[in-house]
Amino acid sequence: MRIAEETVANALANELAVGGTSPARRGAKDLGHADQKVLSIFEPHTDLIVTGKRDPLYGHKVCLTTGKSGLLIDCQVLDGNPNDTTLAVDAIERVEQIYGQPPRQAAFDAGFRSTANLHKIKDLGVEDVVFNKGG
Repeated sequence: MRIAEETVANALANELAVGGTSPARRGAKDLGHADQKVLSIFEPHTDLIVTGKRDPLYGHKVCLTTGKSGLLIDCQVLDGNPNDTTLAVDAIERVEQIYGQPPRQAAFDAGFRSTANLHKIKDLGVEDVVFNKGG
């Protein structure tokens, strides 16, 4: 256990030396260049995910697609923190690639909503497209 504590202490000291003040001191909104920092000594490829009003999250962004039964039909583990609006059309294209046809209906949460996405998804052959209103 002592080795793990020393490793964490060294990693924190290195972050302070390289990145200036710690994220806790700067606040959640000003995290600096996360791509230049080691966010996890156990998973060096961990991403920083900042979402709207929430505190930053650490891990990997995952895009899940389910069928009308609720069963998972596609899963993508994404690099970095791409904006949800860039993922909607790709999700439909992946379903079409896997099943040979687009779904008849598609529902997305508010983060995926854009007029461009609506038109592109309709052009792919999806009859009914719904984006949650959000808040």
